[in-house]
Amino acid sequence: MQRSELLAALKQYGFIETSEAIIFLSIIAENKLRTEDKQFVHAKIVQCLAHHEDGSDYFAQLRDLKLGLEQVFDATAQD
Repeated sequence: MQRSELLAALKQYGFIETSEAIIFLSIIAENKLRTEDKQFVHAKIVQCLAHHEDGSDYFAQLRDLKLGLEQVFDATAQD
């Protein structure tokens, strides 16, 4: 998952958790994301969903990002 892809998706949401992930990706993370960077963003997405999700389509992209990052972690763990 690319940094630009994560930023574009997260910018559609105005929650504190997504804002923290955006700031992290914009200021701290480099273009080539490390596993730790992805883990931080994943944690913020999980927090956001836990605090705000109501099961609506509005959160579908965040749910997809969460699952996509988890698949990346699973693939990395199997290597």
